[in-house]
Amino acid sequence: MTNMRRGFTMIELIFVIVIIGILAAVAIPKLAATRDDAKISNIIANTRTALGDMTSYYTSQGATAWTGAKVQDVTNVPLQTSSCTADATSTLSGSPASHYLCTAVGTNGKTCIKLDVNATDINVSTANTTDPICGGVASDPAIQAIVAGVTKLGGKSVVR
Repeated sequence: MTNMRRGFTMIELIFVIVIIGILAAVAIPKLAATRDDAKISNIIANTRTALGDMTSYYTSQGATAWTGAKVQDVTNVPLQTSSCTADATSTLSGSPASHYLCTAVGTNGKTCIKLDVNATDINVSTANTTDPICGGVASDPAIQAIVAGVTKLGGKSVVR
């Protein structure tokens, strides 16, 4: 009687390793693109949320409360200073107060959206469109529509 050992041959193991390598080569770029798409969607959603929060606050509280309002009292959206390194803590109004939505906070963060806020309106503009994430934000139809106009606060039809 012969005692046969069962196992994989070296050729079979090499084929399995090659197949795993090919699958990894295809999957890794897809994961990176998915991460960028998630950042783009997050910035777009944060822009719309911040505008909605600011207009709602102005409508509910009026111009008097708006003048002294702090950013963190009006919205939970992470608005930044121009350097994208710290949270914006300044007031919303005054000579146009600028607040920014960035790709990330820190040295690698790029400014994608700039909100110039004053006593009566919010002017939204895109920035750094050469960055792939910011370019994706700027090409979104919702952002293009927001940038094309000025978001007015309050109005004659608002009843307090």
